[in-house]
Amino acid sequence: MFEKQVESVTEFTKARIEEAQENLRKVQKQVTKAVQRFVDEGSERLAPGRERIEGLVEKARGNWEEIESQISTQVTEVVNALGLPTANQVDELSRRVDKIAKKVNSLLGSKASSNGTAKASAARRKAEGPAVRAAS
Repeated sequence: MFEKQVESVTEFTKARIEEAQENLRKVQKQVTKAVQRFVDEGSERLAPGRERIEGLVEKARGNWEEIESQISTQVTEVVNALGLPTANQVDELSRRVDKIAKKVNSLLGSKASSNGTAKASAARRKAEGPAVRAAS
């Protein structure tokens, strides 16, 4: 009799466990559906806000470009008013100075070589003495 009671309790327990598991599966399905519904609704609610934010960001970019343009224009006007040279003018002047420096160096180089020849001749005459110079 005791064994029958144990078997009866075991079957009762198994049945309750199976019912609980089935109920758990149902609850999990409902929770999954509810979560998906919340996600979908949230996405739908966020879409207009996201679009608005993207629009504001684009507008800000456009405003920033306009501000940069205005600043650039004002800086150019100030530079012109002060009579400061532009970068292109400074570059051109640098090229002209380099060209002049090369010409000066080439002139100095030819003068130095002719000057060097004159110095060598003077040194040779000094070494030859006064008699040789008189003969030349």
